Amino acid sequence: MEAVKLGKPPFVAAALRVRQLIASLAQKHLAQSAILPPPLLSEPRAHNAEVERVVNSFAVQKATAVSLTDLYRFGLEPTAAQCVRNAQFLHHELPIRFAQRVVDLKELPFGLSEHHLVQQSIGHFEDTVQKLASLKQPNVSEEEEDFACLIASVLLDHRQVPMALACALRELHKARRLSGDEQKLLDRRLDDFFMARISMRFLIEHYIASHACHEGFSGVIASACNPFEIVQQASEDVGILCRHQLGVCPEIEVIGDAWRTFRYVPSHLYFVACELLKNSVRAVVQNSEASKAGTLGAASAGGAGSDGAALPPVRAILVCGGETDQFESVSIKIEDQGGGVRRSEMDDMWSYTYTTASYNFDQDMSFPNATASLCQSGNMKSHMEDPIAGLGIGLPLSRLYARYFGGSLDLLSMEKYGMDAYLSLPHFGDDMEILPPPVAASPSQFGSCSKGRNYQAQ
Repeated sequence: MEAVKLGKPPFVAAALRVRQLIASLAQKHLAQSAILPPPLLSEPRAHNAEVERVVNSFAVQKATAVSLTDLYRFGLEPTAAQCVRNAQFLHHELPIRFAQRVVDLKELPFGLSEHHLVQQSIGHFEDTVQKLASLKQPNVSEEEEDFACLIASVLLDHRQVPMALACALRELHKARRLSGDEQKLLDRRLDDFFMARISMRFLIEHYIASHACHEGFSGVIASACNPFEIVQQASEDVGILCRHQLGVCPEIEVIGDAWRTFRYVPSHLYFVACELLKNSVRAVVQNSEASKAGTLGAASAGGAGSDGAALPPVRAILVCGGETDQFESVSIKIEDQGGGVRRSEMDDMWSYTYTTASYNFDQDMSFPNATASLCQSGNMKSHMEDPIAGLGIGLPLSRLYARYFGGSLDLLSMEKYGMDAYLSLPHFGDDMEILPPPVAASPSQFGSCSKGRNYQAQ
């Protein structure tokens, strides 16, 4: 199998259309409601007993895991009536899931729940529960459109939450050293929170995207997702980012069958591929002999090094398992010669407080409210401003994205040589979305009776 280079894949244009649709709906909601956007995460928030009562009334209910196949089917050609039914399900389901996230954040141990950024994140989730609870169930198309505008603005207003938690976690890590059992407890709590957050954002994005029929897509689910194209695009974007922030980037080779496709969510695979590739290229650059000898910068200035010629390449190898016309899974191996990590540190790689890099949180937390800024500019913050490392949450989040659809992500390190990451993704089948407990069966209108699985048991 030889490395192949392709043009821009269809998922890029589809993702841009979805992004623009979300921004348009959010802007319409702000104009209709004539309200100010939520405060920045650095502003204080007062306690409200009535809000707490409403949140608790939803939090005690069970979330309803949904069949992924049914979501795909109902997003293919949504009629007005189907859009209303989908909105009715989300109108019932989202307040429960958002309220449970309030409980998750309030129960974070070791003083994290009292951190001002966590408190503000709690406030955002409480505001969302209130908004959803105060909006009557949509029964006609006009009401369904208002509901879509509301949850589009919610989707954007919550974009700062991972950064806020990452900042709070870094401050906790500096203030005290957690024992092994304490770290495992914290990681389990955060796994629950972020897995549920992935599910909420997926449901909202899929519902909104299903309003606009795109060829080859059902909402945000691609009928023929090409993993080679996605990893290739991720490699190009990571290469640009690495050269911008580190001055040089090793060659990234993508090897495998360029024509194989399967039903999947391209944005999820793209996120995981980017995180794994960012880790690999940074490790190669910072642990190369040229970097240690202080000659890497000189090589870059001379031109040849700017293409990573002096660095060992990073390779992404894709293999599809099963029959030729109906494979069962996609396996992706990303290998580098970035030095690896010690065996004793392997478990720490999945911790939300582990990172080998630094990042200026104060600078990034100063970005304005996501909804307002996106509605004004029409696009997201450039990926050139995204950190190549230092947040400490990219790797554990990548594993959750893989597990959400029943996949897996594993690491194998050879100390003083390099790291191999193994990503396995199943064919998009009849399984339920994987959620933290408690979880109820899928609603009857989605026609599924299978049960959700506990992702932490994998």
